[in-house]
Amino acid sequence: MSEKEEEVGREEIPQTVDAPDEHTGGSRNPSPVADLEPQSPDVTNGGGEADETSFLGSMFSSRRIASLKTLCELGGAGENAGEGDAVPSGLMTSCSFASFFSAASNMDEGKDCEQERVQGSREEDSGPIDVGGKSLQEQGNVVLPSLVNPTAMVGNLGWFWRTLGTSLFGGAVMERKQVEEIQSAASCGTIVYVVEAHSWLHLLFWNFILIRHRLPLASLAVGLVVLPYVSLMWPVWLLFHLLQLLGMSQQQRKESRKSKAVQAARNGQPLIFSAGGGRGGEEACELLEDIIVLQRNSSMPLIICPLIAIWNRTPLPSSGPHRSKGSRGLESQEEATGFLQCIVSGVFGSKRQPSPLRAFVSLLLDLRDHMQVGGGLPINLSEWLLDYRAASSPNSSLSDRDLAVLLINQIYLRFDNHWLQVTGPARQLRREARKEILSSVRVKAAIAAAAAQQAQAVNVIERRARKIIDSMVADRRLLMVRTMSCCLRGFFNLMFHAVYLDEEGLSAVQRVSMEKNCPVIYVPTYRGVLDYLLLTYILFTRDMATPVIACSESSHMILKFLLRRVGGFFMRKSLASEDNLYKEIFREYISFLLETRSNLEVFIQGSRPYSGKSGQPRMGLVGVAVEAVMSGRVKDVVVVPISIQYDRVVEGNNYGKQISGDQKVSPALPAFLASHWNIHMGFGNIIINFAEPLSVRAGLQQGMQPERKAEGQEEEKDEARRSGFNVVRTVATLVHEVTWMVNQRTVIIPTSLVATVLLTNSCRGISLSDLVENVQWLKIEIMARGGLVAPMQEMARAVGNSVKRISNFVKIPTPEKTLEPLLKPRDSHRLELSSYRNQCLHVFVEEALIVCCLISNPSEAGRKVHWIRTATLLRDAEILAEILKLEFTYSPRESKDRFQDAIARLAARGTVLPLYDDGYGERVQILTTRQARRMIGLLRGMLLPFLDAYWVAALSLLPLQTEAKGGVLLSSHLKRMQKIAQTMYLENKVHSSEASSSVSLINAVTMLEANRLIARSAIEQGVLIRVNDTRDRPTGEALFRSLVDAIKQIDARRRIAATLRMGPLQHEPSIT
Repeated sequence: MSEKEEEVGREEIPQTVDAPDEHTGGSRNPSPVADLEPQSPDVTNGGGEADETSFLGSMFSSRRIASLKTLCELGGAGENAGEGDAVPSGLMTSCSFASFFSAASNMDEGKDCEQERVQGSREEDSGPIDVGGKSLQEQGNVVLPSLVNPTAMVGNLGWFWRTLGTSLFGGAVMERKQVEEIQSAASCGTIVYVVEAHSWLHLLFWNFILIRHRLPLASLAVGLVVLPYVSLMWPVWLLFHLLQLLGMSQQQRKESRKSKAVQAARNGQPLIFSAGGGRGGEEACELLEDIIVLQRNSSMPLIICPLIAIWNRTPLPSSGPHRSKGSRGLESQEEATGFLQCIVSGVFGSKRQPSPLRAFVSLLLDLRDHMQVGGGLPINLSEWLLDYRAASSPNSSLSDRDLAVLLINQIYLRFDNHWLQVTGPARQLRREARKEILSSVRVKAAIAAAAAQQAQAVNVIERRARKIIDSMVADRRLLMVRTMSCCLRGFFNLMFHAVYLDEEGLSAVQRVSMEKNCPVIYVPTYRGVLDYLLLTYILFTRDMATPVIACSESSHMILKFLLRRVGGFFMRKSLASEDNLYKEIFREYISFLLETRSNLEVFIQGSRPYSGKSGQPRMGLVGVAVEAVMSGRVKDVVVVPISIQYDRVVEGNNYGKQISGDQKVSPALPAFLASHWNIHMGFGNIIINFAEPLSVRAGLQQGMQPERKAEGQEEEKDEARRSGFNVVRTVATLVHEVTWMVNQRTVIIPTSLVATVLLTNSCRGISLSDLVENVQWLKIEIMARGGLVAPMQEMARAVGNSVKRISNFVKIPTPEKTLEPLLKPRDSHRLELSSYRNQCLHVFVEEALIVCCLISNPSEAGRKVHWIRTATLLRDAEILAEILKLEFTYSPRESKDRFQDAIARLAARGTVLPLYDDGYGERVQILTTRQARRMIGLLRGMLLPFLDAYWVAALSLLPLQTEAKGGVLLSSHLKRMQKIAQTMYLENKVHSSEASSSVSLINAVTMLEANRLIARSAIEQGVLIRVNDTRDRPTGEALFRSLVDAIKQIDARRRIAATLRMGPLQHEPSIT
């Protein structure tokens, strides 16, 4: 692309790039410009430009299905891939967000998104191998396999071993940072690879991996006599070395191996040895001792590079991974005791030290698309010795033997952590979990208290506790997880076009979990039943341990059976309404899971967000994790916010029934499967984005800092109460930050843009050309504010595909009745469309609050211009934000700073104009340009449905002061509020039919209850609400003085000031 075209792309598409994050290794907010939308060959005409009439007629009849293969790079996609090319059969695309959001030039030229090479640079095996910027032929210390040294790795494996390695190890990858660190270390020191297993098949694997990632090849494999794959002469070499070993004792053989290894390291030749268990671990410890002595007497650093790959994902036994003991290193956990066991162990080896036969069978039974190579960053032995003050101190308290044991223990710890990251902890049977929970002090105390309170025997309460535990705990089985993975792969191939995964974010999660050596709590968004299994499927295919999933106890019986076998545990909807026994069992089970290093998957929103936006988070389960960290049972817990977006929600057709107040649609398995019969519609893409991991301990240390006290203020007498308050505040801050981070990492999909334009459009219909133009404008506005937008290469095609997915919610008049096809939302499905529109509210919420307050206040300058004081505007915006705080998740910053930044963004986009201080304060003037009127219509159209719902809710409670002083049931009053909203909408007294949303009406009732205008109580029939008497109403600094005051304040922010109605905005339909 030319420089001129690049300048045009930069002008049209604003880019926002965050500063690189030192923890994640790069920007976490790349510029969203590249193409993602699936392309249909029949969408455009021959010239490549969209023809609206033919496009509109064809988008409902054609469907492009691409076969997918999860989490692998897209083969054949790139500059030469055509727009209509189908994805290769059997492949499911997934690109990292670095390529997902590529440069703007790709969009201008119409190129496909170039897939990032996740597996690193793949080189032709026959070519030179680059090591630290030099090829192997240029390295003087490279040793080729020979009769003298038959264990040296080869740079050219040959066609047979290359084919075998590709078929068995083709999915193995190393983290890019690990590869870069090893390449950098190879240029300044000697590489010493330390692996766990040491059979010749494992050496073939490491030879294959080192070639692929252009890393130094080992010139010596300590502990092996010969590598069969290096030469056809290996039988002769083997016989020669066996004859050499006949006259040597076991100790002499060991010394010979160590001397060869030390000599190779002294000559600067890379070597590889095993840190295996039993005698292998002891020999590795002795070899490390000699290497430490060599490092003391050498100026060139020795680089220790631990490497590990898990070939069998079956978890280790329940006793956990064994660490080193004394000077013997890693002891074998599966030592044979009987004669038959000794024979079996000799033939097959152990789980962590498998023989070539067992390793080959494990690979065949568990072929993976992705195998993660771990081990962490290399260790510079010279710097490591300096850290322990041993290099310059011969009389140090730590001997070389102690240092070797200490070093190998650190290597074992990395290996153990990688085992836990890949396989997870050992499978805990129900009886084991029940025994652990019932033996805890807290549960015993709760059982005794319940027995005393209910006047029942202790054994009766214990039987009840066992039933609670059996219905709660998970029973994860690897076979069921594998079966689920195969089924979901076929399901995704059929229903979705692609799954796009944030590779950098997932790598950051792996790195933080490895560094902190602690469990992870995944907090994804909750859209439907599919979310229960989606993250498990992604992690399983990415060679990571699957989490234990928090599921609802009200799930269907068949679904509960399936979820329990893939790692689901079941909890009741609300812990607040449960007795103390259930709460203590739940707390103890969660603490037990975290203590055993089990990762959790939690939906902190509780119920499904039918409205499409993130609901108010619940603190129950996160609070239990915080308690576990505070009590010392868990060192730390990492919380990972995850945003999951669907082009079309699988169960989205049922959301309108729930929002409109119809009977709740149960997430039963038959209903879930029944919603998938319309597969001809297609569900588009799934986008999974990871936010920066949060440390619970770091949050506690920040939130538990003692506050400064004023002079003369007395110290708190009750330290426990103050500590409890700080913990609650810390948990609330943590869940709020998690929800906000999920919103920030949410990718705005084309369906959301189309729904926003359709719902905020004031006309009775919109043409396809206007729809495309408005979607393009909205996309640019979101990107200018730092939002993430799914790339759309051809806007007309992307908009058409989005309309196709929501065709049930959109009405298209026949062409015979109109000059051109016009689209309008169906009145009966506006609530379903609002769930897509609300997904982009977080980008504009502060600006929408400012605009609503700005246009509802009368001007202080007469009728010519409309401006008000900045202080007045900020005060009114804070009040409105407080009213709607249950609807939105605001930034954790101070409210004044948030709204000032919102005013600055509006001024930058040409909506308002900040005026100079005239002596009475700064002012903000609203502009009347086309851009300003367009933005005001959008922002007010986004916020108006919520203001209408809150106004209807407050208005409907007014008659209860005289007609029902005793109160009414909330369920019956909710139906009454919805009828009032629909009636007032037909009478044109409210602006939007979405005012009848049950979610917003319930939030309005909760807001009025928090301001003590109404009271809520629980009775047998349900929840009773009543209007408070005058003596129960708030006094002092209250948001509302009375219910009438609440009605007036909310209604005032729904209206437009008289100066604007008389001015240029009077004919703007979206705000009148």
